Amino acid sequence: DHFVPFLSRELGAKPFLLGDALTAADLVMGWEVMLLGKVGFWKEYPALKAYHDRLAGRPSFRRTYPKDIHSLCIWPHTDHRCPELHRGLL
Repeated sequence: DHFVPFLSRELGAKPFLLGDALTAADLVMGWEVMLLGKVGFWKEYPALKAYHDRLAGRPSFRRTYPKDIHSLCIWPHTDHRCPELHRGLL
């Protein structure tokens, strides 16, 4: 209930969570923001959508969270292609 407004406030007008530079915090939080978009929170919090778009524009984010991660690596990770996808991340 409080996570999304808190994250939106913390982000404020900064391009990334800790300021002007992309950090590991952004890569970690990027997963959550990506999931928020899947459940419709971006409509109410457009700053999070803009943040996600900035993250998605970064090669390191795309390597960390490839496009297929949501279709192949859903809990309980039974798709045999999921390990292949993760192996490519190492």
